[in-house]
Amino acid sequence: MAGNTEDAVNEFMGDNPRASEWRALRLSLTDRLRALVNQREQESDLSVLAGLSRQINTLQQQIDALGIEEVVSKFVEDSVRVTIAKPDLGDEELDD
Repeated sequence: MAGNTEDAVNEFMGDNPRASEWRALRLSLTDRLRALVNQREQESDLSVLAGLSRQINTLQQQIDALGIEEVVSKFVEDSVRVTIAKPDLGDEELDD
């Protein structure tokens, strides 16, 4: 069943990256962000500092966007899994 579920998730997601892929990209950029912050802390040239600050701001925006994509993809993947795992009630209605 698990294989079928993951096949269904893959089919539903199509060419869109999975949450794990978004996470890997986000973590990679986070590592790069740390390196730039460390570089900025060591720098004393004001023009270089300004450039590093711009790069850091841009990178933070990209990291935030990847985080959103990760959350959305995880939600979609989990929704597909829950839908598949839900018992087929057919025409029966649940009593409240």
